[in-house]
Amino acid sequence: MSTSTPAPITIDSTTLYAAVDGRMASLGTDEAVLFHDGRSQVMTRDVAHAFGMCRAFLPMPAHVQRIMDAMPTLKGQGAAVQRVLQVLAGQGLMQTDAQFIARFASNGETRQTPVSGVFVAASAKAGELQAMLDALVAHAKRYSLAWPVYVIEGAVDAAGEVEHAQAVAEFVRNSGIKAVHLTRARIENLIGTISSALPSHGNVLRWLLTPVSGSTGAARNLAALLAAGTRMVFLDADTTLPILGHPQAAEGVFADARAMAVQTFDGPDSVRAAGAMLKVDPLQAHLDACGVSLAQAMAREPDATLKPESLQGVVPVRAAWLKPDNRVAFTALGWAGHVPARDPNWVFKLDPAARAGLTATRETYLDNYRIPSAWVGPSRFGIGQAHQLQPLAFDVSQILPCTLPDAPRAMELQVALLRLAHPDSTD
Repeated sequence: MSTSTPAPITIDSTTLYAAVDGRMASLGTDEAVLFHDGRSQVMTRDVAHAFGMCRAFLPMPAHVQRIMDAMPTLKGQGAAVQRVLQVLAGQGLMQTDAQFIARFASNGETRQTPVSGVFVAASAKAGELQAMLDALVAHAKRYSLAWPVYVIEGAVDAAGEVEHAQAVAEFVRNSGIKAVHLTRARIENLIGTISSALPSHGNVLRWLLTPVSGSTGAARNLAALLAAGTRMVFLDADTTLPILGHPQAAEGVFADARAMAVQTFDGPDSVRAAGAMLKVDPLQAHLDACGVSLAQAMAREPDATLKPESLQGVVPVRAAWLKPDNRVAFTALGWAGHVPARDPNWVFKLDPAARAGLTATRETYLDNYRIPSAWVGPSRFGIGQAHQLQPLAFDVSQILPCTLPDAPRAMELQVALLRLAHPDSTD
């Protein structure tokens, strides 16, 4: 148990401080003890209360003001409150932004698994798969495409499957890239083969892997199975390629909503025109981030440097995804174009700058307010924010959980299950 009281450290008004993670226990009515990193520290009840209000990274003056606002008995005693916090910082119980950032210094490289391919979930919508495969051909010509493409058939009729087979054959002719069309018959044969090896699970396997109209759940499950032990890209057939940079793209990395930006436009053509063509292969960049630690992934991106402003207001103990050793399990994209909103009032909650394109004229607003044309996604590197985005690349070196084959929001469910199954992962 700590018994000595170190001298207060020197405090400046710009350094951010946050309380370290620990377990607080009562020692009666007037005292408490904090257990942290194999140590214990006894403090008065008031100090423990004040310490508990310092969990977020803030400048020391902001901590002092918050404590005085919350504890009326300390009104006008800012200097005394700051001296106590200085002592706690001197004891190592208040971490600085620099100390937190230093943990992200990358030490070595994790050996990544190979890339198995690009998996495309075909849909019943006429022409959609053809457009996706044409876009992949254009991507290969501009950048490269060094992996096979697997087209997983959805719940389509015979005519739709013939159309898809022709689209796949044309893709191979135009690109020279290997492509595998997983037709309904091939999926059925695969289910039969696996079920014969695991007869007690046959019914469950058939349920998980059989395509269902209106959902990509079965395709996601099949991709997770075929890509096990590798990295992969998964594309819905309606994903728009090429992948463009956000109009408001800037350097920086954030572990909260500050990574996200919304910008509305007067129509979908204006949305695409506002995006920037990326100099590096975006598919390769996403795959390169998968399967390594968060610290290693950030070290590979010059614009993803963690800075003090990235930590402002962040509560480390509540940001489980912001740990340097966490494995990057998947990456994600935002949306550009017509953005169907789950909340019909979301456009009215945007700030004036974000909704400026939508409200430029009365006609633009009336034409677009139900399904606005917008960019919605990260304008900076985001950590732990992909639950509100569209997953793109996955590290399947560890089990990627199955999702419901008939769920309309199968993607969101799979991401939620992945986070539960691998709490030491991030995105």
